Amino acid sequence: TQYKIQTSDTIDGNWEDVYSMKRSSTSSNNMTDNISKDDLNTSSLKRYVRFYFEKINVQAGGNALSVKEITIKENSKRLISRLN
Repeated sequence: TQYKIQTSDTIDGNWEDVYSMKRSSTSSNNMTDNISKDDLNTSSLKRYVRFYFEKINVQAGGNALSVKEITIKENSKRLISRLN
């Protein structure tokens, strides 16, 4: 799996990479990425946030990915949780 978290002031604007993840494909289930604001390349997110998936886990069932929960909190160390 390979993805980036990006942010922008406008939905069709220039997307800024604030985080990137690259992991080898695995048959493991329920993998979770916990990302805190300290992991980001910026001190603040803009109005829009998106996940841009460049590669998915080729060993995943159905050759797909599953996002179960995304939480963005303004004043929390735990910014994003439970991304599989």
